Amino acid sequence: MDAGKLNEKLSVLDISGGVWTPVRTTWGSAEQTDKKNLFSSVGIGARAVEFVGRRQAITLHNAICWRGQHCFLTSIIDEGKGHLKIAAALIEPTMCSATRGVKTKNALNNPITVQEALCSFPACVTEKYMGFSVQQPQSQVEETLVLVCPKFVMLKTGDLVTVGARGIYAVTIPHTLDNYKNEYEVVAIKEA
Repeated sequence: MDAGKLNEKLSVLDISGGVWTPVRTTWGSAEQTDKKNLFSSVGIGARAVEFVGRRQAITLHNAICWRGQHCFLTSIIDEGKGHLKIAAALIEPTMCSATRGVKTKNALNNPITVQEALCSFPACVTEKYMGFSVQQPQSQVEETLVLVCPKFVMLKTGDLVTVGARGIYAVTIPHTLDNYKNEYEVVAIKEA
């Protein structure tokens, strides 16, 4: 690769204290493609960008900030001759906060459930690909999203997540087998 083609300033980000923090600046080439990057195994893809840069300490736990846009890394390939090819999805993270219901007793010794704060974290939010079908007349709409989160976010079915300004969603299906990220299908029931 011609060193003159590495003309884009890239900030390598790492998750620290629940937020994406720049750890270093590097130079690379960037090409935005018209293909979709399927950064989620169950959600809809996002616009894709490919970077080429010098070999360095970077993994799929990191992200890149390019021209003020957050780039969620989906693959890193060693191109030889000291260079890496990095595929990413252009996604703007949404700050989320999670709570979990904990059983306790009230002043009258009756069992109750209270919501206990778990963590705050940035998530890449996408819609779940489901198609459309109506089984019967409905007066409620079920909105299903997919939250793609850093690996440290460990939620369970039934946990509640406040997704930015969108509202409160319940975790229905966790997908935690990926080595670099966790995905959570979340649902909110809204009046039609």
